[in-house]
Amino acid sequence: MNYVPSTISDAVSVLPIHDISLLAFYVVCFVYISLTIVLYYHWSQYSVDLKVTTITFVLYGFTTIPLILALGGIAAQS
Repeated sequence: MNYVPSTISDAVSVLPIHDISLLAFYVVCFVYISLTIVLYYHWSQYSVDLKVTTITFVLYGFTTIPLILALGGIAAQS
């Protein structure tokens, strides 16, 4: 029979911190991808100036992709 933790402290003692951090990283990636799709759709549909739209996409990529990579590195090391 498998052990089912009854409290959060029991669950933390059963699950290694590495698994918890990877799960948190996957949740953050899911939210990031979802918000990126929404941002792309809205900027593509409602933008007026192509130059401003291009600058927005480039800045969004340059600021968020390194953050996701850093979070992935932290999640992989813990």
